[in-house]
Amino acid sequence: SVRSTQAGRVAIRVSVASDGSVTSASYQGAGSSGNAGASPEIRRRCEQAALKCRFSRKEGSRPASGTIIFNFR
Repeated sequence: SVRSTQAGRVAIRVSVASDGSVTSASYQGAGSSGNAGASPEIRRRCEQAALKCRFSRKEGSRPASGTIIFNFR
């Protein structure tokens, strides 16, 4: 989990392999807002947290991509 005293949201675009592991994570300006979204340090920590995520996938599924939103209040 990523913690911050700054408010806002950070959007991270992820690619997910067929085994459910996240293979890449990058900050997306669209969908991000507030002081948290403007902070390079918070964005970097969100990217690192996204790389640790795992998703459940059906056997034989193809790689996929999507966006993880980190909300800070």
